[in-house]
Amino acid sequence: MATSLFNSLKRKGSRKFRRTKELTEDSRSTTSNHSNARAGYKAKKSSPMTEDQEVTTTSRHSRKVSTSTVGGSDIRSVLRRLLSNRPPIETLREKGIYKDLTFAAPLEVVCQRECRLIPKFVEDCINHIERCGLQAQGLYRTSGNMALVNELKYQVDHNLPLNPTLWEDISVITSALKLYFRELPVSLLTDQFYKQVSTYIDEHDLGILITKLIDSVNQLPRCNRVTLDLILKHLCKVVKYRKENKMTVSNLSIIWGPTLMQISGHSEFKRSLMIQKKTTDLMITYYSYFDIQTGPNSLPR
Repeated sequence: MATSLFNSLKRKGSRKFRRTKELTEDSRSTTSNHSNARAGYKAKKSSPMTEDQEVTTTSRHSRKVSTSTVGGSDIRSVLRRLLSNRPPIETLREKGIYKDLTFAAPLEVVCQRECRLIPKFVEDCINHIERCGLQAQGLYRTSGNMALVNELKYQVDHNLPLNPTLWEDISVITSALKLYFRELPVSLLTDQFYKQVSTYIDEHDLGILITKLIDSVNQLPRCNRVTLDLILKHLCKVVKYRKENKMTVSNLSIIWGPTLMQISGHSEFKRSLMIQKKTTDLMITYYSYFDIQTGPNSLPR
């Protein structure tokens, strides 16, 4: 009995051993095949192409390049033709297809459109500030919420009814007014005005300096002169409440100098800042001596 049990266990062990050996050999064979396949792929990849293969690849590439080039040239020619055939902006204005905005539009364009010498938005802002905000501390120095400023700008540009709640915060109105002048394509005090002032701003004789400054102001375009006259008159009223609003002539000149006179394109930055501030300071301080030739209050229709 013991002998038959021993022989049975021996036969089972030998079958298990043979099965394990077969599995091991199969695994080695599979690994070897994979290695040979990888080696063959690397050899094929590194081997140079035949002449026929090179010609075929080159011809395919050239066809792709030529197709893309032709397509690109066609698109460019179509765009050129469309741009060359488009009507001028003056024609679009006459037909009412294109309407100039208020912000970032030339001052004379807005005035002609409104048949006024001063843009209505500028007058509305100044009237509201003088009625409700002359005593507001930090007037023109405190910035308004830009989201509200942009909302007001959008309504003005698209001739929409103005949201009355936007006018409750005086800093929103002052910020929008400054933004209007900063976005003018040609500043209220033009580049020609800046060049003239820069030649005599260092004059020590105050009488001569003021006389030349008045002469330069009166050489500005008519809409610029009348609008500037309103701004200076308004800033003089702001200064009268300096005890309440804490805004002196110097403070207002620092803020309004760069707003009224842009200096882009001028190399002497520090001198340009000095000219901006000093010119605005002189115009506010000696406004009563200025004889700004405004003429009639409206443009002919």
